[in-house]
Amino acid sequence: MVSLPLTEIKGSISGVSLVLLSSLFGAASIIQVKNLSRTESPVTIVFYSNVISTILSGMSLLFAWVMPNERDLGYMVLIGLTGGVGQLLLTVALSNAAASLLAPFGYFGVVWAIVFEYLIWGEAISAKTAVGFVVIIGTALYLCMSDKRSDAS
Repeated sequence: MVSLPLTEIKGSISGVSLVLLSSLFGAASIIQVKNLSRTESPVTIVFYSNVISTILSGMSLLFAWVMPNERDLGYMVLIGLTGGVGQLLLTVALSNAAASLLAPFGYFGVVWAIVFEYLIWGEAISAKTAVGFVVIIGTALYLCMSDKRSDAS
């Protein structure tokens, strides 16, 4: 129900594989932030993370540099600012709470993506995707609430 057949996905198997690999690296990043937060401040963690990311992703510019126009440059600055603030806030949250407690809040990113996808590109999600999304969110909320009840008892 949640997983659409590949014929319905506008992409390729390599794209799906890259998303799965991205989630693996994202989980590893969360673990590292939790470990580093014992000895380092959130600002330090985000600073070095961004320096390393800039160097590694900047290497791709050697192969495909295209000078951005003013509009695109403005978008890039906006992406950098909002992404940096978001990363700092996530790092502060991970420094102060268990990752398992914060994980359900990650689904709000999907909600925002759906809203922006509709507002900016006029694309609505399919009924199957909506049902799957509701099942996943409902399950996450149930697990979060049952975890609270077990902690209280």
